[in-house]
Amino acid sequence: MTSAHKTARLLSAAASTNATLVKDGRTALKGIQGYNAAGTARYLKLYNGTAEPTVGTDTPVKTIYLPATTAFALDFPHGYDFSLGLGFAITGAAADADTTACSAGDVLCLNVDYEG
Repeated sequence: MTSAHKTARLLSAAASTNATLVKDGRTALKGIQGYNAAGTARYLKLYNGTAEPTVGTDTPVKTIYLPATTAFALDFPHGYDFSLGLGFAITGAAADADTTACSAGDVLCLNVDYEG
């Protein structure tokens, strides 16, 4: 993809699953950074779709384990392709159908870098 590099940011997670549509349409995920401030693991779920994900119903294409009280940084230098659009959510358990909401401030400074 030749589009400009962009970043979607979530400075502090809300007391919800934080379901977000980053971009509608073909998108290449380039990287993810942030900090899990919670005392337990959280799960960042990535979705390929054209609308904000319906957590617990839509199936994520990738689930990323975020260890407790740990910074994380993932790079996808060649881009991870989302053909329909890129969405994310953050839950308290790994199962695709999990809808466990975060507490406010569980995940901080989440940056999702993408092109498209």
